[in-house]
Amino acid sequence: MNVQDPEGSSAQPAKQCTVHGHSVGHLKMKWLVLLALLFLTAGLCSATPTPCWLQGADESACAGMMLTRATASPQTTPSPYRLSADYDKEHHRFNVRVAGDQFRSVLLQARRPGSTEPVGTFLPPSQHSGLKRITCSSQGDTITNRRPLRTNEVRLTWEMPEGERKLGEIYFVATVVRRCNRYWVGVQSESVAELTRFIFWPGSVPEGYLWSTATASYQIEGAWNRAGKGESMWDHYAHSLGAYEGDEATKSYDYAFDLIHRGKLMNILQAYGVPEKLVTAIGATYSQTWAKVRTPDGDTETFQILAGVLQGDTLAPFLFVVALDYALRCAIDGREEQLGFTLKRRASRRVPARTVTDFDFADDLALISDTAERACILLAEVERHCRRIGLQLNAKKTKVMAYNTTDEKVTSLDGTQLEVVKDFRYLGGWIASTAHDIRVRRALAWSTLHSMRRVWESNMDNKLKRRLFVSTVECVLLYGSETWTLTVQDERSLDGMYTRMLRKVLNVTWEDRITNSVLYGDLPRLSQKIRHRRMALAGHCVRHTELTASQLILWEPTDGRRKRGRRRTTLIDNLKRDAGLSDISTTELRSLMEDRTEWSRRTHCLPR
Repeated sequence: MNVQDPEGSSAQPAKQCTVHGHSVGHLKMKWLVLLALLFLTAGLCSATPTPCWLQGADESACAGMMLTRATASPQTTPSPYRLSADYDKEHHRFNVRVAGDQFRSVLLQARRPGSTEPVGTFLPPSQHSGLKRITCSSQGDTITNRRPLRTNEVRLTWEMPEGERKLGEIYFVATVVRRCNRYWVGVQSESVAELTRFIFWPGSVPEGYLWSTATASYQIEGAWNRAGKGESMWDHYAHSLGAYEGDEATKSYDYAFDLIHRGKLMNILQAYGVPEKLVTAIGATYSQTWAKVRTPDGDTETFQILAGVLQGDTLAPFLFVVALDYALRCAIDGREEQLGFTLKRRASRRVPARTVTDFDFADDLALISDTAERACILLAEVERHCRRIGLQLNAKKTKVMAYNTTDEKVTSLDGTQLEVVKDFRYLGGWIASTAHDIRVRRALAWSTLHSMRRVWESNMDNKLKRRLFVSTVECVLLYGSETWTLTVQDERSLDGMYTRMLRKVLNVTWEDRITNSVLYGDLPRLSQKIRHRRMALAGHCVRHTELTASQLILWEPTDGRRKRGRRRTTLIDNLKRDAGLSDISTTELRSLMEDRTEWSRRTHCLPR
């Protein structure tokens, strides 16, 4: 029964009200305690890195790059991940790539050898990549993930910060996490040198590029071809004679690589239209260079190098050729008709004369003139302009050859009389007569054949012996054969020698009766190989009208008088006979050679 209050209203039992009020307050306290625990847990989680770097590493991992709260040690087995860096020449930065098995987390830096401090800056990664930049030493120098990854590859772009002038070796290093108990620390790329961009800044060349030390290298004097050592490029440069000039004079430059004036070389490159950045880079490489000589008594005092290009440098031949071409252009351009050799006289104002003045290969020059007087003038002009860039003529290596005229005196600019010779070896071949060149080639081929006697006497298969013979002996014999002028007797003599060589190679004695078809196998006769080479080269030269050789292949002299007796066999006679058309004119032969299809058919259809 309810109790009525004095005002007549009913009231709830006091105990029931007390119990209800206590229950509501208790529940509120529970919720407050629960929320406090949740906030405390969230604070602790934000203060402690997530295991396995699921949300990425923090600054505490910058130096050691070790996984935080790992359940296992780093793997010691070879890493299944590859870290590579490719240089972007256009933008002067590196494209970095981490690839391999699927992984969840990564930490990536660029370092110098022996240092744990990251260098450079990674460009901001894209939003969908799941990566972010953190700061260890400078802003953006380290990359990590901002969420768990499930990928086999990440790509990033790294560059040195603007204004950084330190140069040297750089490598990229990463820690890659497949899962918490399986991760690899210290995955490295190959060392790279971020050098290209900074060499454009004068004075920023590394210290190692500014100093060099020369050390004596002892060798037996004159033993450049002993102990089975073949002739190298330097041996050819140091021991062969130079180039030509005169009626034909051969000339070479004394220590050509060491004498070019560097300041003038930079001006020449600018005149030839080389981009300013490249000229600046080359100038920085060749400026402020010093050297010292190391002796048994110690190093000498340092001295500055002001001339020359770097021997052995891949850029050096290009620089030298550009400088020499500049000197030749200054000496000859516009004066070809007065100084050079006349191929065809001037017909009128509109039809100028056709002349040739020089043939060049590196520092070996062949200067050609109509008379000895013109040869002296041409030589003096070339020598004068070469001296302006630092090149000096080597008079001892310069020879003079005269054709169809008496030997006359030719002197250099300083009055030195040049030696007159009857024949000269130029680029490995003797140029006065084919007969002399063939004799030399035959002797060298036999020498090569005898040096491989053990190979020929072995039980090697005959087919393999023929292949070795072609690649070792035949190439020595046929060097320069494309320019040989051969009579029928010369061809028979060469074929006979080739047959004797094959019998030596296959161990066939005079007692063995064997036909030439069995002896040769798939090999054609030597004379047919020479014809094929000669026709192929001649057709190639004639069809390239921009080449000087296009005018010379079928050139016939129109001046002078021929000596008494039978007319000598010429290259044109050989080409007509090779094509099987001995009765056609030179004009018809040129038309045939200009038809690539027909000339190729005749070249490849020679009888065996």
